[in-house]
Amino acid sequence: MDWTVRRLAQGRGRHARTSPDGFDQRLQSQPWIAGERFTIADITAFCALEFARGLMKFVPGDEGMSALQAWRDRMNDRPSAKV
Repeated sequence: MDWTVRRLAQGRGRHARTSPDGFDQRLQSQPWIAGERFTIADITAFCALEFARGLMKFVPGDEGMSALQAWRDRMNDRPSAKV
């Protein structure tokens, strides 16, 4: 059981590092995840990205995803992101 859980976690970790590419590409041509307006999609994606940052030390800029990093920084600057 322990081996299976470890293998699954490793596989999900690889996926978690490749799936942000789509967000980075999208954010190269629009300011927010779903288009021109800030939506719940941005809130959800920000929560997921912050979770990955804390758990996996994932930093989009370090992975060459400059648009995603700029979006993350804008999201983090919002008053609602402050704890």
